[in-house]
Amino acid sequence: MTDSSSLDRLRLAFLPVMLGALGVLAAIVTALAWWRDVMPVPVTVLALLLPGAAFAAARRHGAAAITRHLSSAALMMLVGLLVLTSSGTHLQIDLHMVFFAALAVAAGWCCWSSILVAAGVVAVHHLALNVLYPAAVFPNGAEYLRVVLHAVVLITEAAALVLAARQLARALASAEAATRQAADSVLAQRRAEAAASQDRNLEAHRQRRLVEVVAEFRDALVEIEHKVERETGGMRETALALSGVAEQSSRQAATSEATASATAQNVLSVSAGAEELSASISDIAGQTERARGLIAHMTEIARSTNEEVEQLAVVADRIGTVMGLIKSVADQTNLLALNATIEAARAGAAGRGFAVVASEVKALSGQTMRAADEIVSQVEAIQASTRRTVGSVHAMASATQEVNALTTSIAVSVDQQRAATQEISRTVAQVAQGSSEAHAGAVSVSQATRETRRHAGTALAASESLKAVAADLARSVAQFVQRVTTDLDERRGTVRVGVDEAAILHARGWRHPVRLVEVSSHGARVSGAPHLAPGEAVEFEAADGARMPAVVAWSDGGMAGLDIRAGLRHRALDGGLGLAA
Repeated sequence: MTDSSSLDRLRLAFLPVMLGALGVLAAIVTALAWWRDVMPVPVTVLALLLPGAAFAAARRHGAAAITRHLSSAALMMLVGLLVLTSSGTHLQIDLHMVFFAALAVAAGWCCWSSILVAAGVVAVHHLALNVLYPAAVFPNGAEYLRVVLHAVVLITEAAALVLAARQLARALASAEAATRQAADSVLAQRRAEAAASQDRNLEAHRQRRLVEVVAEFRDALVEIEHKVERETGGMRETALALSGVAEQSSRQAATSEATASATAQNVLSVSAGAEELSASISDIAGQTERARGLIAHMTEIARSTNEEVEQLAVVADRIGTVMGLIKSVADQTNLLALNATIEAARAGAAGRGFAVVASEVKALSGQTMRAADEIVSQVEAIQASTRRTVGSVHAMASATQEVNALTTSIAVSVDQQRAATQEISRTVAQVAQGSSEAHAGAVSVSQATRETRRHAGTALAASESLKAVAADLARSVAQFVQRVTTDLDERRGTVRVGVDEAAILHARGWRHPVRLVEVSSHGARVSGAPHLAPGEAVEFEAADGARMPAVVAWSDGGMAGLDIRAGLRHRALDGGLGLAA
């Protein structure tokens, strides 16, 4: 059996009743135990523990199964304590009726398992105490016949209460299901009414829009007809004017023909002179190119000499560094010889030989220093000469580069002059050819003006024919509008069926989830669509994955009508299993 929300609310409402009954019964049992002095302390402890356990379960779990079972068991145990406190009186056997009343109270949970728990507690109470402590159950001690009688009555009552609890739970569940179904029906009816109202509004909007489109189309066609008439009249006037212009052009063409012939002769003479000038400029350009090559070679030689002199300067610098090192060693040697002479003088006769050697070393170091100074002087002279040579080579290289740049500039100017001369020569040649062609063209113009005059007459006749064609076009358009109107009327009569399915609309490279709300044999209506322009090409994907091209017929407020030229089949129209193109 599945608990419903109504059954849960009923049990929550019964929870304070059960807890109140446990509290009252515990107070009565405690008072009787102390009044009759029947094990007052143990009875009081049990009378407090049993409701306390039920209260704790209710606080933690509410009206859950553990609370229902624990409170039902506690209720029966308190009744057993009530019977115990009345032991030895004539009312003890009558208080057994409280067991049956308490079992009926436990049935207030509408839980068959709680009823069985309560009945089980009573059965254990009677059987156990009838053996262990008979006086706590019956006034005359153990009586199995009474135990069996009470068991039969208890089982009968429990069975009836279990059946009643199950039936009540089922009735509550059925009532709640019926309530939900009724609410769903009311909601579905409201949705259907809203959809029908929306459909009526959309249909009215569609009808108004169709009427407006047809009217706009008719007005546009009338305007086009008037424009064609005006243009036809203008074309006739143009043909007349063209005939007069052709006559005048014929006279002017004869004069142009003579002028073009004289111009062609003069241009041929200029062309010959331009070719001679071009040849001279080409010779100058060749000479300049050779001079630039020689200067470039001189520049390369100067650059190589500059590099070698710079290397010589580097070597001289290295020699100067080495001579400085030699001079430093000589200074150190001289100092050591001086120290050795001093030490030999201190040694007296024993150091005379060492003093002679020290004097010789000192003399050699002095010669080394003088030679080093001389070499340093020569190296410095070489370095100064090298620096002057490097400067001269740099100056020569700079001058050579300037000459090279100047020669290059001259070569560029000569090249430009040669190109200009060649361009002049080509232009003069083209002018000569153009003059010849102009002469031939003048002859052709003369012939063309005669043809133009003849065609102007033809155009005049064609304008009259075009006027007749415009009238025929107006009649054809009127017939077309009539057919369109008839087709719209037929499409209004097309069967449309409301549906509610998920679909996909592919538009502008995006994939838009929509709801299919209406289908017909040649179109569909969707909701949740993006803003689309009428006439825009899209692709409609049905719930079964079938994709078909469509055109947006109209779009308004998230709703869009699709025109599916290939046709649309749907189970709502033909009983099929899904959408198919």
